[in-house]
Amino acid sequence: MEPFLNILRVLEGHGVDFVTVGNLAAMMQGADVATTDVDVAAKRSAGNRARLMSALGELETRYRMFDGSAGSLVDTDRPGMFLGSEMWGFITKYGPLDVLLVPEESDRWPLSYEYLRRDAALIHLGGGWAVLAASLSDIVRLKETADRPKDRAVLPELRRARDEQVGLGRRGEE
Repeated sequence: MEPFLNILRVLEGHGVDFVTVGNLAAMMQGADVATTDVDVAAKRSAGNRARLMSALGELETRYRMFDGSAGSLVDTDRPGMFLGSEMWGFITKYGPLDVLLVPEESDRWPLSYEYLRRDAALIHLGGGWAVLAASLSDIVRLKETADRPKDRAVLPELRRARDEQVGLGRRGEE
C-alpha cells in the first residue's frame, strides 16, 4: 500500500483538491478489499488542474493505454487537456492512478468532486497528514453505477463495512 500512499502524498504536496475513491478509500475505512490502483475525484477548477499537472510531472506520469501498458509521458504544460474528458488513466512511478474530473453540474452526480466531498471522511495517515476518502455509502453507489464484474464482486464486503460503520451491521440488518 505504500506506493499508493506515495501517490497521495505527491497530490497532497502539490495542493491538489481531491477525494480518494474506489477500493483504496474503502480500505482506509476498514473494508476488507484489495486494490491495484489509486482512484481520485479531483476538483475541475483551472487552478486545481494546474496543480494536478504539476503533481503528475513529479510522478513521472505516462498515459495508460487500453491494454494497461504505459504510453507517452503526460505533457504537463497542458492543463486544459483535462477539459476533453472526465476520466483519465495514468501510470506513475508508484503505480496506476485514475483521475475523475467530472463537472459539478454533470448528470453523473455520484462522480463529481463536489458531491463526493460532502460526506467524505478525513483519514489520518500518520506523520501529520490526512486525505479525504469518499464515504462508504458513496463508494457503494459508485460501484453500483459502474456495474462491472470486479465492482459487483466487492459490493457485499463494501455494504458490510458501510453497515458496520453506521451501526446497522451490529444489529444484523442488511
